[in-house]
Amino acid sequence: MSGPVVFIHVPKTGGSTFLSVLRRNFPASDVLLPDAQKDKNLVEIDQALTRLSAQHARSIHGHFPLSYRDRLPSNARYATILRDPVQRQYSHYQWSYGRKLAAGKDWPVSKALGKGRLVDNLQTRMLSALEDPFTRPADDDLLNAALAELERLAFVGLVERFPESMLLAQERLGLRHISYFRRNVRGTPHPPVDVDALREHNQLDLQLYEHAVAMLAPDLDRLQPRAASLLRADRTLSTFRPTTDLAALGYVADYGVSAIGARARRVLQWR
Repeated sequence: MSGPVVFIHVPKTGGSTFLSVLRRNFPASDVLLPDAQKDKNLVEIDQALTRLSAQHARSIHGHFPLSYRDRLPSNARYATILRDPVQRQYSHYQWSYGRKLAAGKDWPVSKALGKGRLVDNLQTRMLSALEDPFTRPADDDLLNAALAELERLAFVGLVERFPESMLLAQERLGLRHISYFRRNVRGTPHPPVDVDALREHNQLDLQLYEHAVAMLAPDLDRLQPRAASLLRADRTLSTFRPTTDLAALGYVADYGVSAIGARARRVLQWR
C-alpha cells in the first residue's frame, strides 16, 4: 500500500480547496496537525501524531514545514501547492490586517512588512527542509535547499493553474475524486502601489516559483484540454450556473456523490 499523502499547506495557496479533495479521497483517516508557526516547541504536533496514530493515516496536512518530516511516516508522499509570491503575500496581508483595513485604518503593506507579522519567502522556508526555517537568513542556502526538495516532492501544483494541477494530482497521487469548488477565496486584485515592496520581501520565493512554473509547464500544458471541463464544473458548483459540458456534469456528479459518501463515513466513524 502506498504511503500517506502529506500536504505541506502554505497559507493562501488554495489549500482549503485541495484539502476538500483529499478528504473525499481519504475520508476516514486524515490527520490535521497544528499550525507550526503557532506551536514553536512542536509538542502539540508530536502529541497529535501519537494521539491520532498517524502511522496508519492515509492523509496528513497542516501549516507545517517540510523540515518536520522526521516526525512523519518514512513512506510518506509529500505534496504542496505554490502561488505567485506577490499575490500570495498580498492575500496573507489582507487576511492578517482585514479588520484594520475594513475599519478604514491606514495600514499599508510596507508598514505590515515592517512589523514582521508577514514572514518573508514563506514558500521557500516551508519547503527547504532545513531546521528553524522560519528564522533562518533568506540566503542562497535556503533557496537551493528548497529547489532541491521541490524536485523530490510527489506532487506540486500551482494556484494559477488549479484545474490542471488537480488532474496532475490525480496522476501523481492516485486520487479518485478531483472535482472541487473553490473555498476560502478572497478577492485579491494585484496591489497597485506595493508590488515593489512585496517583491523585495520575497526574492527567494520569486525564484522558487519561476522554477516551479518551468518544471510543471510540460505536464500542465498536456492536461490543459481536459482541465477546461473541470473548471466548468467548479463554476457550476460555486455559482449554480448550469453547463452543457457532459464531462463537467460528470465532475459535478462525482463531487456530490463523493462528498455525501465521505460525510457518511465520518459520521459512522465518530459513532
